[in-house]
Amino acid sequence: AKTMMAFPPFRSQVHGTDVLQFDSANIGLAVALDDGLRVPVIMGVEKQTLAQLADTTRATIQQARDGKAVNAGLGTFTISNLGMTETEEFTAIINPPEAAILAVGRSKDDVKIVNGKVKATKTMTLWLSSDHRIIDGMLAARFLADLKAILEQPERIAG
Repeated sequence: AKTMMAFPPFRSQVHGTDVLQFDSANIGLAVALDDGLRVPVIMGVEKQTLAQLADTTRATIQQARDGKAVNAGLGTFTISNLGMTETEEFTAIINPPEAAILAVGRSKDDVKIVNGKVKATKTMTLWLSSDHRIIDGMLAARFLADLKAILEQPERIAG
């Protein structure tokens, strides 16, 4: 949500030739059910604390599993997470009329070199699909760089 607020096109929907930009980060959650995929939407994510968002997310996913269409059609961005499986990377397909979707793979143990020393770390792959009519490749790359910085330094969320 913080990154979406910094990059307004990610808070947009495309309707024909019109682009509707929202003031808030309305994020859809891809929820797999036995009879297909549902995408409930959490509205105004940027206004919630992490604790509130965790509660809202659990409740929203449960409502989707119970068959309720939570804020259907109001999302601008969806997160599709297959991290609970062995899937490391995948490409998610945008839910029209949304601007983009983020595919989240599983985290894994890894190593990196910091100041010439090997350091144990966790890594995960994020894949971004965007509607090129409003989000070009350079804007998508800047969005991902900002998101990466926040994920690597979560204290930035409060800032």
